[in-house]
Amino acid sequence: MKVIILGGTGNVGRAVVRELAKRPTVSVVKMLSRRTVELSTVLEREKVVQVVVDTDADDFEQVCEREAAGFDHGVSTLGIGSGSTSMTEDELMHIEVGVLGKYARGCKAAGIESFLLLTAVESRWLNTRTKYGRVVAYKEQQIVEMGFNRLAVFKPGIIVGNSHTPGWLTFFTRAIPSASSWSNIEQDDLGKAFAAYLDFPEDHQAGVLKLDNAAMVALARKLRPV
Repeated sequence: MKVIILGGTGNVGRAVVRELAKRPTVSVVKMLSRRTVELSTVLEREKVVQVVVDTDADDFEQVCEREAAGFDHGVSTLGIGSGSTSMTEDELMHIEVGVLGKYARGCKAAGIESFLLLTAVESRWLNTRTKYGRVVAYKEQQIVEMGFNRLAVFKPGIIVGNSHTPGWLTFFTRAIPSASSWSNIEQDDLGKAFAAYLDFPEDHQAGVLKLDNAAMVALARKLRPV
């Protein structure tokens, strides 16, 4: 299978790319990003293609459509992380909703009907009082409304091993029961969950599947060693 990803240079994105590159079923991982990054493993260097794009360009959606042609799955791990606290809601919406929307529409126009989206546990409520919560809720809603045949929405709580997550926070949140959507999840498990979703297509029906921490960890544990 061939997978295209936006946001692959970020913390979670790199974890996803590493896991996808390990899968025998994946032949190509194409990363669309504003810059290239050093690939750390042999498999990444063999399978990963990096394409530098201008996400603010007027034709960005058309570029995405062209780059996604012939690919089987679209993935987005695009996210601002800790930088979101210093940005206005309009600035966040421009990236998390506007840029993502162009990419997703480009994927759909290219014929991709399987899409994997990273949001957050906060994306439950459009009318939440938190700025970031409102943004990720709109982010998720717009992708759901695009009508992909298969859409998997990954909604992590507190991501352990992510440079944007303060160590003191994960120390306290480790006491939250693992069954809670707000509990800790290891970044590597999150990457494995994306790969496992694609590795076991027979387990997932058409439609929208929303995965919380417990569901993502269960998926990660199913991933076959390589």
